[in-house]
Amino acid sequence: NITIANGGTTYAQITNGENQTLMAVYTVPAGHTFYLTNGTATHGTDTAGAFMTIRFMTRAFGGVFRTATKVDITGSEILFPFTFPLVLPEKTDLEVRAICSKNQNNAVSATFEGVLIDSRT
Repeated sequence: NITIANGGTTYAQITNGENQTLMAVYTVPAGHTFYLTNGTATHGTDTAGAFMTIRFMTRAFGGVFRTATKVDITGSEILFPFTFPLVLPEKTDLEVRAICSKNQNNAVSATFEGVLIDSRT
């Protein structure tokens, strides 16, 4: 395993056999615009009374992370359809963050989808 940490806080881990982080993160390439159309989040724990707070976060280049949408879920899946796509210009970071009400690892999965347009043409 390869762990990326600072001061005792783990930010990412590449697990042997997976060969990637399995994190829901993306950076819009230079010269492109990403139109985020929807996302999903699944709370996979079976612990009674546990809930997840899920945030889809964006950070414009040189800016700070801001919450694009936030929801609490309990043992289910939620879809985030954006009626009007979120327009994310080049170099914008997108990530999904989750906090579980109980101390659990691997309790959430998330995806996001959209259209990437080359804006250099």
